Amino acid sequence: MGSKLPTTVAVHLHGDLDVSPTRVKAFGRAAYETQLNVLALLRARSGDDTTSAEVSLAALLLAFAALFIAPSRGLNFDGLPWLAAAIASGIFTLILATVLLPFIVSQVLRRGRTERAAVWLSAYEDEINRRRAMDGKGGRDWRNAH
Repeated sequence: MGSKLPTTVAVHLHGDLDVSPTRVKAFGRAAYETQLNVLALLRARSGDDTTSAEVSLAALLLAFAALFIAPSRGLNFDGLPWLAAAIASGIFTLILATVLLPFIVSQVLRRGRTERAAVWLSAYEDEINRRRAMDGKGGRDWRNAH
């Protein structure tokens, strides 16, 4: 699958956790190829464990940068007036937050996507198993098509 998903696949990838019978049954009625593509994409997303690697890399980069930024004896605000020390601390905190914020936001977004993928993957697999176990003509027709 390329960067642009076919609409037949995209319609089954939801950005929420509202797992409803209507949505799950719509997936169950989809063509076999569509189901296969949706399940493959959800498995890839649910297995995304790059979060820990990116956090580790960010921490290493920050520690490496600290070696060059920090003075040899560390920051000492004791000699400054209270207001100047507070402003200097605020500036350093703002710089640190500016550096770390993009990493934190991307991790939160990725973690949410991973959790959603795991929930939908389970729901869709349950629907496939339910349809495989269906009796009668409807069950036979579905198994023959899938």
